[in-house]
Amino acid sequence: MDSRSERKWRERRNPHTDHRAAAKRDRDRLLYCNALRRLAGVTQVISPVEGDVVHNRLTHTLKVAQIARRLAERLQQESDDDLLRSVGDLDPEVAEAAALAHDLGHPPFGHIGEQELNRLLKDRNEEGYEGNAQSFRIVTKLAVRARDHAGLNLTRATLNATLKYPWLQSGHPETRKWGAYESEAWYFEWVREGSCDKERCIEAQIMDWADDVTYAVHDVDDFFRAGHIPLHLLMTRDDGECDECKRFLDATKARWEKSNPERIARWKDYVEAFDSIKVIMPIRGPYRGTKEERAVLNEMESELITRFINNPRIPEAFSGACPRLKVDDSVSAEVSILKALNWYYVIESPALKTQQFGLRKIVRDLFAVYADSPDEKLCPSWVAAELEENASPARRAADIVSSLSDSQAIRLHQRLMGLNPGSIRDWV
Repeated sequence: MDSRSERKWRERRNPHTDHRAAAKRDRDRLLYCNALRRLAGVTQVISPVEGDVVHNRLTHTLKVAQIARRLAERLQQESDDDLLRSVGDLDPEVAEAAALAHDLGHPPFGHIGEQELNRLLKDRNEEGYEGNAQSFRIVTKLAVRARDHAGLNLTRATLNATLKYPWLQSGHPETRKWGAYESEAWYFEWVREGSCDKERCIEAQIMDWADDVTYAVHDVDDFFRAGHIPLHLLMTRDDGECDECKRFLDATKARWEKSNPERIARWKDYVEAFDSIKVIMPIRGPYRGTKEERAVLNEMESELITRFINNPRIPEAFSGACPRLKVDDSVSAEVSILKALNWYYVIESPALKTQQFGLRKIVRDLFAVYADSPDEKLCPSWVAAELEENASPARRAADIVSSLSDSQAIRLHQRLMGLNPGSIRDWV
């Protein structure tokens, strides 16, 4: 067995009845785990109960998995064996499995839930909360699959591919993102044996690009349909000045000057990328849901995704031990400017900010209940089976809260706070 196919725990499996390759079993285990199912009720950008127009975290994940697989298949087909060996091999099954796992650690209410749990844990002198590290914790320790070991017992290759940030917080203290908690450091070190220090494997880079593409394309589509992003005003190709375009670009430049100053040196590239996107998006009026409009949007999505899948490559002149996925600067800029549309029109909107203010309180209240109460019967029955026995009260509380869907968190909060006691017949 090669090291990529190794698992931490020996399995009781009959090789005569299961002919799947190791990575295929990983993909199937992730598809069937409870943590993936929960994502159907977790916010992508806005709450999944807002309507059937928007993606939830599960539909987002499934599309990331599809794009990651197709990109990996193309790269595998177009690269010779020597080039593939030079990047440590490339398996589309691993890329797809990593994509299925990449958002398992997202708590209810999206990134604001993550930010609030991070603050609450640090206030209690804990390491903090990070969605990627929580995903690693789930698949290696919390998820239940077998009686004789914790977690899903995935292969080293799949676990390595899930590590979008392949370092512990202690090894990269200047960043807000990290890939595993200290409590899983021993597992992390095993996964990273033989890998480049703080460099992602090629399948992790594919998964990350697929995540960006999905977010950029599908979320813009969602919020144009919902009336939040005025593509019909932004995508005009008239010779006159576009006032809406100017407002969007000026606001994006101002935000990046604070958060991504390195992009400002290339600002002209992003303006040109925005102009290129206009050619692909023939939107001439607000969305009304007609058959023709839906067809135009679907064609636009298809063209953008094909463009973003066909561009990345493994450079033929590759040398050294650390693999690199090369994406043209112009294409990378197009994805970035599409993501910026979501930031300006949705994420920074007053309507969403006021909603998030209340959602943060729900996270705070639930965390306090589970961190300070010794009564184990307050923990929902569907969560209790997937908790670590030796975790600190604060970490255990974070594990409980992060395992809830949006609607479960809201209902549980109403019950525990006495706002709506519900019925003793309710499933808790």
